[in-house]
Amino acid sequence: MENRERVKLIRVNYIPFQEQHLANLYKTFVLDDAVVSKNTEMVQRTMRENTHVKDWTKVPAGKKVKLYISLDVIDFDKLKAYKKSIYDKVVALKNKSDKIDQANNKLLPKGLKASVFYMASYGKFTQSNPAQANITFLQNSPISLGLAVSFYPENKNYSFSSSVYFSYLLTAGNNINNQDVSIPLEIGGNIYGEYQLKRMGFSVYGGLDFEKMSTFNLEGVRNERIIYVDESSIGYLTVGASRSFSLMNKTFFTKLSFSKSIFSTRDVSYAASVDHSSFEGSKILWYLFHKINDRYFVHSLFKYHWMSGPSDLTVTRIGVGFGYILF
Repeated sequence: MENRERVKLIRVNYIPFQEQHLANLYKTFVLDDAVVSKNTEMVQRTMRENTHVKDWTKVPAGKKVKLYISLDVIDFDKLKAYKKSIYDKVVALKNKSDKIDQANNKLLPKGLKASVFYMASYGKFTQSNPAQANITFLQNSPISLGLAVSFYPENKNYSFSSSVYFSYLLTAGNNINNQDVSIPLEIGGNIYGEYQLKRMGFSVYGGLDFEKMSTFNLEGVRNERIIYVDESSIGYLTVGASRSFSLMNKTFFTKLSFSKSIFSTRDVSYAASVDHSSFEGSKILWYLFHKINDRYFVHSLFKYHWMSGPSDLTVTRIGVGFGYILF
């Protein structure tokens, strides 16, 4: 509300809750015996200052109107009552919002949390180098075991999490020869910081990932038709988003992330290898989690790498499993 001393008008910002005639808007604030005429200065000023209103017999609901009222006809008791009603509504909305936040906070985890998990997965690797060879092989894992730890400071919108895992991989078959190749354990881990965007209904997170995985040496395939296994250690910078949702009266948690390699090394197994470069690239991960009860959960993931280096490399991995919440 603004005082208009020069023309002896007061401006009231008013939002109609239903479609109304301009005269009815004025009745909310003027004396009962006041006559509101279209030709008065206050009405003319109101009509000039509200160009969004096209028909003053039907002032639209939900749109703010700058209502100018002459000091000669304003009823200050009505104005005071209007201001009090607005204040009461604001307080009621704030109290309702606070109660919702308190209820949501009770559902959020607090303190240190930890769980162990199991997963079985299907993995398909494709390596291609036009000057050497093209090879496709499977790295299926019947057993992946891991530990996940999170810390949630009380009454804070941020948290921290970390996990480590190792995967036992079955002997790999390939499309080059009948040789079955033993694959070393795959090892991985991460550490993230997360921030909850409560009003938007999801969280964002970022941090570091690490993976140690195996690939074939294509120089050895080209020169000797023998499969040599190289081990690559790759670090990633990761960003992602997560949220909970309900489906068929059940609550699920999901997250989607993108990772870009920031360092990489490769242990070359073929002694006569000329190319000692390492793999660099990106990966995406989609993860789905459902808590069965206070202790047990099921989860699944889809992970896809696309990388370049000694060869072009793509990796697809799909996994399902379960876990146990320690505390």
